[in-house]
Amino acid sequence: MKFLFFFLILIFNFFIFADQTKPTVIITTFSPFGSSQENWSQNIADRVRQILKTDNQQTPINLVICNLNVSYAKAFNEALNCLSQISDNPQLVLSLGEAACDLRLETAAINFISSSTKDEDGEVRKGEKIDSLASKKIPFNSLVQKMYCSLESKSRSQVLVSASPGGYVCNHLAYQLGHFLMKKNVPYSFIHVPNSSCKKSLIEDSSQSISSMI
Repeated sequence: MKFLFFFLILIFNFFIFADQTKPTVIITTFSPFGSSQENWSQNIADRVRQILKTDNQQTPINLVICNLNVSYAKAFNEALNCLSQISDNPQLVLSLGEAACDLRLETAAINFISSSTKDEDGEVRKGEKIDSLASKKIPFNSLVQKMYCSLESKSRSQVLVSASPGGYVCNHLAYQLGHFLMKKNVPYSFIHVPNSSCKKSLIEDSSQSISSMI
């Protein structure tokens, strides 16, 4: 009886330890904005979760999806709140946001915002620094290179490498989150995904590529 008791404790601790050793990957997405009923960053993140769950049954990944508002004032703080729920530093953080009908790996975030488009709070920011005391840009080059090179040649031809996430909320989030995670030595990058007006098949194409890069 005593042997059975210790055996059960051993099995319990094994599964607890195994769960703790799962590599944690965080993906941030954005909510639908304006007249759109969908934001494909959410659709793609959900599909990536399904793919990783199927492909990594033996060595599962703990994928956490954090949805953010399209807001200068809210998005970064919402991302920090999500990170605070994780006991240890994640092994990778990716932010997804809609753009054109392609998949774009951003190699840096720029310390500058300039867009005439209002965010969901009605705020417009034109021609201002994100942080007046910080560097001009936060580079993601080394991570993007690894991610891009992990793709098969056919997939690479469908992925663009971009120098900047633009001048809107995407870049605002990428700069702040990239700066924060750089201090913690946590790999980070921003990926622009197709928007909800593009052809539906791009959801699967983009999800497969992002899953491969993870």
